Amino acid sequence: MFQAGSDTINNVLKWVVHLLARYPDVAKRMQDQIDSVVPRDAMVSLNDKPSYFAVAVLSLPLVEAFVMETLRYSSLLPINVQRAATRDTTIGGYFIPKGGNFIPKVGTLSPRWVLHPQGGYFIPNVGTSSPRWVFHPQGGYFIPKAGTSSPRQCAGEVLARMELFLFTAAIAQNFDVMPAPTADLRRVKVATLGGLRAPEDHELIYRPRIYTQKN
Repeated sequence: MFQAGSDTINNVLKWVVHLLARYPDVAKRMQDQIDSVVPRDAMVSLNDKPSYFAVAVLSLPLVEAFVMETLRYSSLLPINVQRAATRDTTIGGYFIPKGGNFIPKVGTLSPRWVLHPQGGYFIPNVGTSSPRWVFHPQGGYFIPKAGTSSPRQCAGEVLARMELFLFTAAIAQNFDVMPAPTADLRRVKVATLGGLRAPEDHELIYRPRIYTQKN
C-alpha cells in the first residue's frame, strides 16, 4: 500500500503544481481563502478540511474543490482492474453473461462528462459557491476516482485525500507556482508512467510568498 500510495500521490501532485501554474487566478483565490482562515505563522491542518457531512464556516472548501477537480480532470488511472460479472446483466445495451470479464474505463464514470458541456476541461469554479457539492457520497456532481465508484473502496483512499489536501494547501500557502519563461502550459502533454497519467515535465518556478505584517 505504501508503494502504490507513493506513486499515485506523486503523480497527482504533478497535476496539482501544473494546474496551479496554469491557472494563477484560481491559485490566488485559494491563497486568499487560506490567508483568511489560517494564521500567517501557522500551517494548514486537517481541522481546516471540510467534512463530508458539514462545511465549517472557517474551512478551506476551495482547496478541497481544487483537489477533487484535479482528481477528476487528471483521470490518473484511465482503466481499472479486470472484473467479472456476478450475474447476467445488460449495460448500455450490451449483454454481459455471468462470469464474463470486463474492464471499467474510469475516466468515463464522471457524470460531468455527460452533464457538463465542458467536462473535458479543468473547471475548479463549478460548485465552489456551494461547497457541499463535492461532499455528498451519493449526490455529488462527479465521481473523482475509481475508489468511490464501487463498494470495493481503496484501502488508502481516506489517507490519500488527507495527504493531497495538506500538500496542496501547503504549496499554495507558501509559494506562487509559475511556469518558467520557456514552459508552455497551454496544451497538456500527458505521459503514461506505469499505467498512471501524468503531465510531462515542465520547468516551474516556486516563488516564496512574502507576507506583509499588518499593523
